[in-house]
Amino acid sequence: IDNFPFLKRQVKDKIKFYINIGTGTRRKGYSQIPRALNKMKGNLFKRLCNPAQHNFSFIATSIENSKDRIDQYFLKYFNNHPNCKLYFETADNSLGGLFDYGDIYIYPTTREGIGLTITEAMCSGMPVVTSDYPTMNEWIDDGIEGRLIKISKIQKSSMPMGKVFIDTSNLANIMLDYIKFPDKVTAQSISARKRVEKDYNWDDRDEDILKLFDLN
Repeated sequence: IDNFPFLKRQVKDKIKFYINIGTGTRRKGYSQIPRALNKMKGNLFKRLCNPAQHNFSFIATSIENSKDRIDQYFLKYFNNHPNCKLYFETADNSLGGLFDYGDIYIYPTTREGIGLTITEAMCSGMPVVTSDYPTMNEWIDDGIEGRLIKISKIQKSSMPMGKVFIDTSNLANIMLDYIKFPDKVTAQSISARKRVEKDYNWDDRDEDILKLFDLN
C-alpha cells in the first residue's frame, strides 16, 4: 500500500475516466470503450442528428513505443475524440503508477488471473469499473468500490477461465450515472482504499502465506 498512496477522488470540474492499456494487449478489453462512448451520445438516430453532449474526459495510457501494438480503431478514435486523450508513458509502480490521471478506472478486461491492475487502482483510491465475471468480480462489490459491467458474450477457452465481452450499452449507462451523480465517486473512492487495506494488503500477509505452505 505504500507504493500506491491514497488520493480521495473528488470531482470538481469534469469527471475523468482512465485506463492503462499497457502494451496494447487486447485482453484488457479497451477496444470496447469507443463503442460505449458512442452509445453515451444516444440511440443511432440521435447520434446522427443531435448527439448528447457530456462533460467528461477519458484518458488512456500505454507504455512508450507501443503505438504499433494498439488496436488501430481505438487509436484513431482517441486521437479524434475531443474528450479523449492517449499518452505514451511507462508507469513506475513503485511510485504510484499513473493512477493520478483519473477519477475512475474503467477496465472492461476479457479475462484476468490475479487482478493486480484492479487492486492497484483501488489502493490509489480509484473506484473500479470492470467485467462482471470471475476473477474480475471477486475484487469489488457492485456499487461499493466501483461497478460491475454486464457481460454480453462468453467465449470458451482452453484456459481455466473463459473469455468475456462486456455489454457496451451497460458500460455507457454506468459512465453516464457517474457523470450525473459525481458524489458516488468520492464514496466509492474511500471504500476502495478501505477494501484494499482490509483484504488485499500484502504487507501484512507474510505470516499468513508462510503458514499456508508451512514454511515458518
